[in-house]
Amino acid sequence: MDMMPCMNVELADLLSKRGIFSVQQLLYPPKATLQTMIGNFPASKLYQDLQPFPLIKVKLKLQQKDSGKSHSLDITLVNTNFRQNK
Repeated sequence: MDMMPCMNVELADLLSKRGIFSVQQLLYPPKATLQTMIGNFPASKLYQDLQPFPLIKVKLKLQQKDSGKSHSLDITLVNTNFRQNK
């Protein structure tokens, strides 16, 4: 998390007390929830720093070919971090 410009010791301590130890854990909650978690620290600054981080969803699909004699695995990666456009 130290790669975020807004991160400092105080904010890292606040987050760790709430069980947040990685950037990935910060990508899920909405801005209002972030504000509740971090108290007096401005959530907008944290929210802004989170925008460039991708939130990737992996979709797997196993397909049978040739009457079940062979298989193929289709893997799709989707960036679900819609904050990038807001």
